[in-house]
Amino acid sequence: MTALERDRPGAPDECAMISMVEAVQLLGPVTFVDDEGRPVKLGGEKPRAIFAMLALHAGRVVSVSGLIDGVWGDAAPETATNTLQVNVSSLRRVLRSSTSTIDRVDGGYRLAMLPDAVDAHRFEAAVAEGRAARRSGRLDRACERLHAALEMWRGTPFDGIEAPFATSARPAFEQLLAPAIVEL
Repeated sequence: MTALERDRPGAPDECAMISMVEAVQLLGPVTFVDDEGRPVKLGGEKPRAIFAMLALHAGRVVSVSGLIDGVWGDAAPETATNTLQVNVSSLRRVLRSSTSTIDRVDGGYRLAMLPDAVDAHRFEAAVAEGRAARRSGRLDRACERLHAALEMWRGTPFDGIEAPFATSARPAFEQLLAPAIVEL
């Protein structure tokens, strides 16, 4: 949905539209929600970390070395490349009945999913839209977008994942939360 469509009177509710498609939740425990609104079990911490990192970069290729660094960091086992392949295969089986896929592309992997299906991306966009609306004096729109952003927040981002990428990305989302609350 474009900003123009969202602003149109009678436009469908953005949250209702998102709930009809697959979605990824990163602002709290990492969850993949199927197109019927059911959470799908992704497996243990490593598969969830790999999935979360791919979702954070939805639609873009993440290199194998980037995934290994982001998931294991300095603690990467000698078998990290093979372990990554095994975990990706497991995630592909989990996503088998899904429209989202994990593709092997140019020395890396890509979660074939639109960024708008990931709550973290929608959160960032809603906060930015809310702030812009506030600066332009559109206070009703600012409140609407900031409220929508806050509704997406379910707890600590990447909760239960202690991978290096998660511990470094978490503060950026938390830094957006506080001003969003204050501006609301």
